[in-house]
Amino acid sequence: MKKVLIFLVLILSFALHLWAQPKRTLLIRLELSAVQYKALDAMKIKLATGLIDGKALAVVSENEYDLLKERGYKSRKIMISKDEVELYRRALYGKSMKLDPIYHTYKEIVSEIDSLALQYHDIVRVRQIGVTSQLKQPIWAVKISDNAKAEEDEPAILFSAGIHSDELPGVEICMTLMQYLLTRYSSDARVRHWVDANEIWFIPVINVDGHNVVTQGIDPRWRKNLRDNNQNGILYEAGDGIDLNRNFDFNWAHGGSGDP
Repeated sequence: MKKVLIFLVLILSFALHLWAQPKRTLLIRLELSAVQYKALDAMKIKLATGLIDGKALAVVSENEYDLLKERGYKSRKIMISKDEVELYRRALYGKSMKLDPIYHTYKEIVSEIDSLALQYHDIVRVRQIGVTSQLKQPIWAVKISDNAKAEEDEPAILFSAGIHSDELPGVEICMTLMQYLLTRYSSDARVRHWVDANEIWFIPVINVDGHNVVTQGIDPRWRKNLRDNNQNGILYEAGDGIDLNRNFDFNWAHGGSGDP
């Protein structure tokens, strides 16, 4: 009976926590001084974009918007919507509300890797290192070295990206670095030395499932994998997903989060 009561109290506390959350229905553009920018944390205002030239976008409630005006913040409304994800799409994707096609989808990543392996087969090895835990999608690694098919006694260098699925630039850096090394190998002495003297590995995207959520426009803020934590069969809910880089076993007890 005691366990049941504790469980009910926890459920009630969680429900009250959700009820108390402000309904954020506004996307606004803020003009921020250095002092104002630092003060946002104290007001629990979360920016949807980074600060560029003293300007940033934020998703806020009507009360938060009034508070900002009261405290002297210069702002203007960009969009009104009851769907908070739609506001973040507008903030992160722009007026089109679609991701710029310059960013690779997972399908494009695999296609490009296959093409590079075919074109530079002597110095490229493609290897599947696992599958995602939820959708069982392959996770691919690419090795670039003068004897790519052999395991040599050389320094190994790893570039990996896409652990947090909303951090797309890292994926693009990996794809660009691979292109850079391969296209310059025969003409650039520095690049040839790097490739000949090392085993250079790339994992362009680790969190493949989450990467698809972002690149398909389902939720531009999604950073975790797709584990259905409450097992209700509904994906992309707040509280779902595992943050992959907080689950490495090495030195996990030192400085990591204790929140399961």
